[in-house]
Amino acid sequence: MEYIAKMRLINRLLFRRGCRFKILSRGMSLVSQKDVICLFDVDGTITPPRQKISNSMDEFLQKLKQHCTVGLVGGSDISKIADQIGGINALSKYEYVFSENGLVAYKNGLLFHTQSIASYFDEETLQKFMNVALRKLSEITLPFKRGTFIEYRKGMLNISPVGRNCTQAERDAFEKLDEGGNDHEIFKDARTVGHSVTSPEDTMEQVKKLFSV
Repeated sequence: MEYIAKMRLINRLLFRRGCRFKILSRGMSLVSQKDVICLFDVDGTITPPRQKISNSMDEFLQKLKQHCTVGLVGGSDISKIADQIGGINALSKYEYVFSENGLVAYKNGLLFHTQSIASYFDEETLQKFMNVALRKLSEITLPFKRGTFIEYRKGMLNISPVGRNCTQAERDAFEKLDEGGNDHEIFKDARTVGHSVTSPEDTMEQVKKLFSV
């Protein structure tokens, strides 16, 4: 989340799926809402995991922009996030979209910050890490395994124990076992008030209470 950590915003709210974390900072004031940025995780927060945004959620987030700055955060690459929110042109609907854990950042639909994992690790180091990861994955037993266990992205290596070639039904089943999260660094930041949600519907209900939308 490199660039997000440098953003000079007074207050940030992060909405993410799951109940592993509680609110990590107190005293959040919504008096000056123009200084608040609401960052929403994508999977499980504004969409069902790896599925498309609903019309009702899309309209809700656009309405919320009247009250605060709205941004999206995801571990997926930008093409996957764009596919979930309505296509590449939909990126311009949000002031900020952070993909690959914040290493690729868009503002109003335009790329303005990027980092590459290749700038920090040479090929030999990357392959050593991949080999260790694949060896560890080979030693665990899951209800099922499919293909593409490691996906090389511009800003990160995505490791999927079940394999990214799984079906949506298999993905949903694995989701119940998965306790992972890629936004913990933002969530625990002292400038952030984190909110755990259970579904896109729960996201809307919590935001309505905070902003009287």
